[in-house]
Amino acid sequence: MSDLSATLDPSQQVSQERPFQGPITIPASAYVDPAEQRAVPSDPIVNPIMAEREKDQARRAKADADKAEHDAEAARRKLALDEGKYVVAEEAAASFGREMAKFIGDTELFIINHLAREIAESNNLDWKSVSAQAREAYRRFRAIASADARERREALKRGS
Repeated sequence: MSDLSATLDPSQQVSQERPFQGPITIPASAYVDPAEQRAVPSDPIVNPIMAEREKDQARRAKADADKAEHDAEAARRKLALDEGKYVVAEEAAASFGREMAKFIGDTELFIINHLAREIAESNNLDWKSVSAQAREAYRRFRAIASADARERREALKRGS
């Protein structure tokens, strides 16, 4: 019975069918100083007691885990590109720029040549003078639109 009093917590002793009826003593060997508990860290990399080899192994395992995570993320990105979920922004911007330049060129050609001829024929005018006026009006419009786009781009840069 005295062994029970030394090893059981008082709440455990009370819950026994026949609780121990005597003084409850806790042996000095059962006491652990809280400062001693904190002296041994649970993290294997920080533990100063570990051998240098064990520390190296722990660092290597962490580095391998980090590399595996990095490789998995790179594979997910490559798969998303391959599946067409994402596109490289530089390639998309270059392609969009080429398409816009082609569209602007086609629009200018239409206004200066085809539209000017139609207007001149329907109004009995010289198509070359109508074409020259259309060209000047279109270039003024493009200059205004370009200046506006430049201001918006600069405002975006300042806002970022």
